[in-house]
Amino acid sequence: MEPLLILNDRVWEAILSVTGNISDNLIFTIFFASGAFSLLLLLFRARVKNVFLIPEGIYLISLSAMTRDIPVIHERVTTALDTVCTILRQSGDYMDGFLNVSGLKNPSDAEIASYLYYLEDPSIFEGVQPSMLYEKLFSTLDQISVHKVIHPASLLYAIILIIILFVFVLGTEQISKKLWTQYIAQCVILILAAQYNFGTFLGAAVISLAQFGLGQAIYHHRKQEREA
Repeated sequence: MEPLLILNDRVWEAILSVTGNISDNLIFTIFFASGAFSLLLLLFRARVKNVFLIPEGIYLISLSAMTRDIPVIHERVTTALDTVCTILRQSGDYMDGFLNVSGLKNPSDAEIASYLYYLEDPSIFEGVQPSMLYEKLFSTLDQISVHKVIHPASLLYAIILIIILFVFVLGTEQISKKLWTQYIAQCVILILAAQYNFGTFLGAAVISLAQFGLGQAIYHHRKQEREA
């Protein structure tokens, strides 16, 4: 399992290096990667039919692992967290202030970084010294959309998307048992992804819309070409 996780980190580091030329925002990266994956999947399914949702499942597992490892693979996040840990270690007063707020006891650098990375309410550090350091860290995490990505998405988003996909299914000329099975499976994936975190849900949403929306657009285009 460990070699697969390392390989997954390397793959996402490569993706981040590409999207980082435009923006290092995680929502942009996930949208870009999921869109590219969806296009490749449509081409793949044109040749290989009976794989059901296996490729989507593998991709979403990879994506969810990436959201957990952002402090390791995202250069700007890694730098920000390392800087905080280093400065806290250099001052007993700074470390005491952190420990009083966090409630941690003798934390390692990894535990400090993990606590700050997953913190849902940064306002608890208001007035804690060094205040500018915490402000800079949380500002950086907000700019990269870390907290939006790693925390659960609203189930309302999943319900809205499920309704949209339902409309796509009803608009399909060749409704089949296989299509309904795929729709139900996609709904389950969207709900589970939303409960895990927004980053995984966003990836699932892009793939679902692409598979149903673009898939139908390609189908109608080919049909018109045959009839012409």
